[in-house]
Amino acid sequence: MSNALLAYEFDEHPVRIVMVAGDPWFVANDLAKALGYTQAPHMVRMLDDDEKGIHIVDTLGGHQEMNIISESGMYAAVLKSRRDEARRFRKWVTSEVLPALRKTGQYQMHDLDPPPLQSIDLDPSRLVAGVSVVREARRLWGPAAARALWAQVGLPPCVVDSEAVFDGDPMAAPLKAYLADRAETTIGQAAEGMGIDEPDWSTRQRIGRLLAMWGWTQRTRKIGKRAARVFSRPASAMTIEGEA
Repeated sequence: MSNALLAYEFDEHPVRIVMVAGDPWFVANDLAKALGYTQAPHMVRMLDDDEKGIHIVDTLGGHQEMNIISESGMYAAVLKSRRDEARRFRKWVTSEVLPALRKTGQYQMHDLDPPPLQSIDLDPSRLVAGVSVVREARRLWGPAAARALWAQVGLPPCVVDSEAVFDGDPMAAPLKAYLADRAETTIGQAAEGMGIDEPDWSTRQRIGRLLAMWGWTQRTRKIGKRAARVFSRPASAMTIEGEA
């Protein structure tokens, strides 16, 4: 199995997928939370043996095992769930994620023409060590912390996260305008503030990546009857370009 995990988001729940022999497998804990199961082990036990497996992930502490669910197992888990989000999850996976995975090997947020990569003289052992540290930071503390650590460990600039690329996103300007007088927001609130009543997965992903790119930190907070990711304005040293 490959160690590469593809990270997505459904209703502000992280959903990680790993490709095994060209087929998508879902991280069981992520799938359970997205479908409203209270316990991932209970969901896993309901599936047939050929619908579940173990994936090995390299971390700073060594190898870590995680339960993964095949595509057929995912459909079985959806059918067994009685939550409303299960139907929306199935529609999201079948209409957006899986077609893109089968076509390109990854779900692309939106089409961009990134600038050409620059030639960088970097010691391979230092690169591997730095990436391992950043990967572990992302797993423990999220993408914003990993992005801040990226430069601190001496890794080269990440093209897809560069200010120039993200400011080229048409959503950047209205999102900046919405954030101008706010100290915190959820992705749903940001979408509503920009006049998007029912943002699809791709739109929510774009908003989240822009917020993380601009240094907004996130934490989970209960809003009403559900938990949501709340993004907080960065410190003054990390203010958004163009804001007063």
